[in-house]
Amino acid sequence: MKLIKKLKKIVLKLRKRYLHTGLPQLKLTVIQFIAKVKNLNLNSSHFSAITNLLKGRTDLIQEIDPSLILDTLCNILDNNQVTSFFSKWDGGGIYLFQYKPCPHIFYIGRTNNFKNRFLNHRKRKDYTDIFHQFVLLVGWENFSYSIIERCDPSVQIERERYWLQTYLPILNSCYNSSSAQYRETQLLKNVLKEQKMLIPKTKGLAIRVYCYTYKNNTILPNPLICDSLKKTAQTIKSTQETIQTYLNTNTILKKGDNMFLFYSSPIENKNWESTLKLVLNNIKNIYIPSNVNIPVWVYLFNHEDKTINCLQFSSKTQAAINLKVSITVLTKYISNKIPRLDSNHRILFYIFDTKLDETEISNLWKLPINPKRFPPIKVWLYDTSTFQLINKTFFPTQTAASLFLSCSRFSVDKYLDKNIAIKNKNNGLFYLCFSSEQNSEKLKANLSCTQIPTNEDVRIVHNSQSVWVYDQRTLTLINNNEPTFSSLTTCAIHFQVARDTIKGYILKGKPFSKKGLGTFLFFWDKQSF
Repeated sequence: MKLIKKLKKIVLKLRKRYLHTGLPQLKLTVIQFIAKVKNLNLNSSHFSAITNLLKGRTDLIQEIDPSLILDTLCNILDNNQVTSFFSKWDGGGIYLFQYKPCPHIFYIGRTNNFKNRFLNHRKRKDYTDIFHQFVLLVGWENFSYSIIERCDPSVQIERERYWLQTYLPILNSCYNSSSAQYRETQLLKNVLKEQKMLIPKTKGLAIRVYCYTYKNNTILPNPLICDSLKKTAQTIKSTQETIQTYLNTNTILKKGDNMFLFYSSPIENKNWESTLKLVLNNIKNIYIPSNVNIPVWVYLFNHEDKTINCLQFSSKTQAAINLKVSITVLTKYISNKIPRLDSNHRILFYIFDTKLDETEISNLWKLPINPKRFPPIKVWLYDTSTFQLINKTFFPTQTAASLFLSCSRFSVDKYLDKNIAIKNKNNGLFYLCFSSEQNSEKLKANLSCTQIPTNEDVRIVHNSQSVWVYDQRTLTLINNNEPTFSSLTTCAIHFQVARDTIKGYILKGKPFSKKGLGTFLFFWDKQSF
């Protein structure tokens, strides 16, 4: 009986402990994670720093399974404990820095020597990455150090990539976003920055590039010499950004079956062997993603007709050309379930590097669409000569209407529902914009008997409106002209500023200062002081 009573007490304690929080979870969504952090009653600066780390993250946040940790140093500022800890752990492998108040926040790294790398982390204060900036804010006393795997240097890169891609740690700069391919690209860029040789800055000047071919574990002589990054990119069919990233890093760029090395000066004969050694070392230690074509599936969603069109492309480049977006944008949006508009701004599309099944496609309909990113304002355009609806349907966004009219989106917003026609620069015709469908017959009856004002008429009125400019010190008209300027444009040219700047000072009634000229007051009408 006593044993049963004891068991009941234990069960009650466990129920109370996990009544509101539930059982401890290793994986949390961003919302669940923020709720958990709020309950920790952290310092406000710590909490704001943590929320900043989560911006743009869509992946689950997960804690490393404690059973996978080989050993932990709790007090990393106690030198005696540090010495005794590393006396047991020589060599290198994969290590972990974990934020004590919340184990879901951690940093993963690799090293050939655990102790040296640990001391380097702790001593240096000039790092600018996410992890060290966070440490400078919260302090090393809030972190513990753990060893999660001991391994040879030959497999450390592969093992580090495994841990990073499995857990996507918040404090690792390249693994706190949502696309795996984008993260790998960013990780490689950061590694190449460290490999870059120091070269004199040539601001405003074109960089001459020496492009060497790497083949059969050797660098071929007689490089291709290009006068600029742009010409190099055009020659090997790459981008300027890619050439700039690999320049002077002793790291090969794979383009299909070819491999290239880029330098801003030719390799001298005396340095040929040492350069080759550096290249071979980087091939061994740096993970370089090959430029093999990766198939891409694009799902076009027409939310009006509730239809889905799946397009398969053999490579990211082919998809980018067809969708009229850059490869950088396409890579960033692959598989992160964030929609984009197509080139005509009519249809939303999602990009994936794997083909979805019917269940996954149906789940895409449930994803929310950010109204700020995709404003749900439809535009109906009517020809002022016939008062007929253009294309017999609406344009889904202001941007789509502006593309048809060859004008800015601002113009469509400005003249929407104003009965002011906008001129199409391509065909010279004028169109009325409305945010709802109009009856063509009523529209013709109401507007055909009067001359419809156009955006050009409005521009003429604005340009011809006189501006009176007074010297603030003497409150007299400058140059004694009445009016001072016959139009807003001539006033803007005189003061060498934009027309909108002059208009802003007139509407706000604030004085305008110009170095070397003085301080002035602008008005639409003549003033009596």
